[in-house]
Amino acid sequence: MSQPDKKTEIGRRDYAILVIMLVYGLRANEVAGLRHKHLEHDRVKGQQKLWIVDRKGRFQNRPKAAIILNGKALQAFDTWMGIVKGYGVKITSELPIFLPFIYDRVDHKLVIRRDRLPAALSVKSVENIVKRYLEKAKIERDGEVLSAHALRHTAFTVLAQEGVPIQDIQNLAGHQDINTTLIYVHSAQSYDDHPGMHNPLNK
Repeated sequence: MSQPDKKTEIGRRDYAILVIMLVYGLRANEVAGLRHKHLEHDRVKGQQKLWIVDRKGRFQNRPKAAIILNGKALQAFDTWMGIVKGYGVKITSELPIFLPFIYDRVDHKLVIRRDRLPAALSVKSVENIVKRYLEKAKIERDGEVLSAHALRHTAFTVLAQEGVPIQDIQNLAGHQDINTTLIYVHSAQSYDDHPGMHNPLNK
């Protein structure tokens, strides 16, 4: 999380992507598919609801779920929205939330195009963003850099370690079968806190 340069606009965008993926366990395709129409405009208790649609699963049987942006995730999101508005981009329902940058040869910097409706980041672009920061942070397993999907595993494992009920994690993950969720959180045990420590028969 410390790798994006938050002094730059692209760094602030990438930080927002990373924090949302790590807090809510979104897939790369779900991040790429976010549109302004998925945002509920009214905030409740200073928090913003964002619907995640077209999730993985059988056609017309894909669970729709909402995440509620708050804390650092909402701060990062608001910072990014301020950047987009600063470019004068017209906010429409179909506008992607996370926009790509292009190189401006006149100003010699990365900018958002405001003269046409910006395209969305591709799934591959989101995966490459995550990969770049994992490489910078030297986070790897068995000598290989982890994939963007590893952030999803991390998000759900952290939630399980914090005591969030497995059913709530299942709903957040958009899993139809709770056994799929269990695959993500099977490593939640640690030597400092595991079920055997709390069994009175073991004391």
